[in-house]
Amino acid sequence: MPESTGIKLFTLPCAGSSAAMLYRSWMGAIDSVEVIPLELPGRGRRFNEDLLSSIPQMVDDLERQIQAYLRPGEEYVLFGHSMGSLLAYELGLRLSVQQLYRLSHVFVSAMNPPHIRRAEPLHLKSEDELIEEIMVMGGTPESFFTENETRSLFLPIFYADFHAVETYTVNFPVRKLPCSITVLTGQQDVLTSSDMKEWERYTEVLMSCVFFQGGHFYLTDEEQAVHRLITDTLSRDRQLTNSDMTY
Repeated sequence: MPESTGIKLFTLPCAGSSAAMLYRSWMGAIDSVEVIPLELPGRGRRFNEDLLSSIPQMVDDLERQIQAYLRPGEEYVLFGHSMGSLLAYELGLRLSVQQLYRLSHVFVSAMNPPHIRRAEPLHLKSEDELIEEIMVMGGTPESFFTENETRSLFLPIFYADFHAVETYTVNFPVRKLPCSITVLTGQQDVLTSSDMKEWERYTEVLMSCVFFQGGHFYLTDEEQAVHRLITDTLSRDRQLTNSDMTY
């Protein structure tokens, strides 16, 4: 296990993406935070592994990965973008039940809470229709789909990921995370502020919502602002924890 340079922040990818690529510029860029992208099968260094097509399967895989980085009792944080938000929520629940590690905060980005669904499932669309939807979201180079070779490489990843998101169901009553949740989204994204605030159902502590300039992939242009938010949030959490321990 490598020596930690700060609190461990595990980052989870959006549909169709590689965590290592999506969060590559985050490595070493956030004060007192060790950013650890968790890669799913079928992409990045795990390109030759079979794709997973359900949230539970993905969480099983992520759980095995994260356990290799954490010592018993160690504190950690989760950040998920879009599909990664669902993964962060489910992974946080899974690990919190085990009580081996201390989940201090969950950041969910550009994703409705689990009980609010898309009207039209993307995984049922034709290839051309799906590509059109992906281009509207932004964040994916058009060149991925103009050449047959790259198209055949990336489309299966998108189909598998959208199938995972769109067939995922949350149990009721909703299980709550034992930590605060910060919700991040772009002001020009299709997600509504009222939907984002529904994430408060998923925490036993506090929920806050922060809007950034940009659309679904506001992360690219607002990266430094997101990093400041993470730093400030974790610093506030530490102050609250220290305050609670003072008698």
